[in-house]
Amino acid sequence: MVLPLHGLRIKAGVQWRAFDDGLVVYVPETCETHLLDTAWFQALVGFDAAAPTAASQGSLHQTPAITASEWQSLVDLKILDPIT
Repeated sequence: MVLPLHGLRIKAGVQWRAFDDGLVVYVPETCETHLLDTAWFQALVGFDAAAPTAASQGSLHQTPAITASEWQSLVDLKILDPIT
């Protein structure tokens, strides 16, 4: 999945599962599991976890106020990959 507004994409193999209180992300490259705030789910996937629709999947609608350094932290954790 590509996030064109940020020049980033989710790295291959990264898996996640959304819960009411957060997002669990597994990164196979580092064998790490991370717990992220639910705002990241909306930012990465672009739809509300409680009510996904086919029309909204895979697109960014209203991205929460996430700073450039926060996006960079996901690159550093190997969750996101810069598009080159």
